[in-house]
Amino acid sequence: MEGKSCKDSRITMTQQMNPQDANIAGNVHGGAIIQSLSVIS
Repeated sequence: MEGKSCKDSRITMTQQMNPQDANIAGNVHGGAIIQSLSVIS
């Protein structure tokens, strides 16, 4: 069985962040980003 290259293993995930995922300045909280990463891993 041949291994896959990194290019063949790439995925793309799009998620709309809600106001509760951001601070007053509009920056998304790091925890929301990490949670998204744990969903796809």
